[in-house]
Amino acid sequence: MEFNHKYRSCVPEYLGMFSNSGDVVIKVKFTDKRDKGRSVASVRAEWYELKKLFDPDSGEPYMSMYFDEYRCIISKIEIDPMKKVVVLSVGYTGLPRR
Repeated sequence: MEFNHKYRSCVPEYLGMFSNSGDVVIKVKFTDKRDKGRSVASVRAEWYELKKLFDPDSGEPYMSMYFDEYRCIISKIEIDPMKKVVVLSVGYTGLPRR
């Protein structure tokens, strides 16, 4: 997948985006089997902070974000208001194994 540079395609570092307080839990899910075992800490946020997942100029969701200084494609954003959970699905990262 290529990045669409028509819009701002990257947001700041994931761990710095949200207040880490509030009722909403934001989780990261690595969807490609080549990234099996990879994980990123969950963070907490207030509902209004979810707007940070969207480009303020275009209104579209960001296509990628940084995790530990590595730019990764966001393939899906799932919001479950009943469980107060947001899941960011990350496609294949191409990152080396640790």
